[in-house]
Amino acid sequence: MQLVLLSRSTKLPIDGYSGRSINGYSCAWLAYVSCTDDRLSLSLIMVQTYFCQALDKGTLGFSSIMGIQEDAGLDSDKYNWLGTILYIGVLVGEYPTNFLAQKLPVAKYLAAK
Repeated sequence: MQLVLLSRSTKLPIDGYSGRSINGYSCAWLAYVSCTDDRLSLSLIMVQTYFCQALDKGTLGFSSIMGIQEDAGLDSDKYNWLGTILYIGVLVGEYPTNFLAQKLPVAKYLAAK
């Protein structure tokens, strides 16, 4: 039984067991480079997402110090709901974002984002 992978960047079949080469590169090397490229791109997307989450949460905390509760007429329960709504929005947005990141090429996904 042979394992045949498809490299996203080259769109060429890569046979991990036969040791064939494509344009002078071994198939194992092409699979490694493709996998490394995908991991790097997804890692950068994850860092961006978590940075934005921390920034949103920090902004919410800073606005509490500056008096948003008094200005907007929020009691402590309503203010706590702001943080909850923030994370519910993140959870709702994560599924479509991760789905699109898996189905679309990385360049198109990053350009649209």
